[in-house]
This record gives sequence, structure tokens and C-alpha cells, in this order.
Amino acid sequence: MKFRRARKFRAQLDLVPLIDVVFLLLIFFMVTTTFISVEHQLKVKLPSADTGKGTAAKNLCITLAGDGTILLGDSVTSLSELMDGISRELQKTQDGTVLIKADKSARHGLVVQIMDIAKKAGAEKLAIAATRDEG
Repeated sequence: MKFRRARKFRAQLDLVPLIDVVFLLLIFFMVTTTFISVEHQLKVKLPSADTGKGTAAKNLCITLAGDGTILLGDSVTSLSELMDGISRELQKTQDGTVLIKADKSARHGLVVQIMDIAKKAGAEKLAIAATRDEG
């Protein structure tokens, strides 16, 4: 007597719900991520000064790190693109003052180049950031 074999069903894994969950998690993390400003990641040790006065926080700020990295506001820029960026940002502000935050280990020649570029771009005043000496 010949018996028929029962058909064996292969188990299948339905991946559609898994893909849906992965995409939902991806979207959730993209929406809830907080973006950190580059300026806060760039550590700059300002030089100290005995004299000087405070300036308003609304000025255009150029940050120069010790390794030569230049930030115009919150975006990294190069020396060749700096003039266009400064003139574009100065048109947005009422005050023509440019604040330069240079690390005390930054090259002096690069600071002078940035000052020259800022003047050529239309800055009326230049201010250099420093920490106040207590004493």
C-alpha cells in the first residue's frame, strides 16, 4: 500500500511589518535629534586683556581656532570665501561691527588677514574678543 506523503510547508517570514517598524524608528530618531551648533564644538581659548568694553551680542562673529579653522557665524568657511560671506552677513545687520574671536594659539598673521578681509568687505568697526584679567 502506497501512502501519500504530507506536503511540507516551508515557514516564511513576512518582512513588511519589520521594515515598517524600522522606518518608523528611523523617522522618530531623525525628528527628535537635537542639532548642536559647530561653534559650541570648537573650543577657543581667548587671550586676556586688562582694558576694554563689552560689545553687543548682535555683531557678526568670526571665530578662528588654533588649528586655523574659520567660522563665520555658525558655519565653517575658508579664507577665500570669507569676503563674500562677510559682505553678505553685513547686509543683514544694522551694525557694521565684526567681532573676531581668535584662539590665543592662532597665528597672528591669519588674524591680520581676517581683519583686512573684513575691512575690505565693508566692516565699519572691528572688535577682538578677549577675557578680562582679574587683577
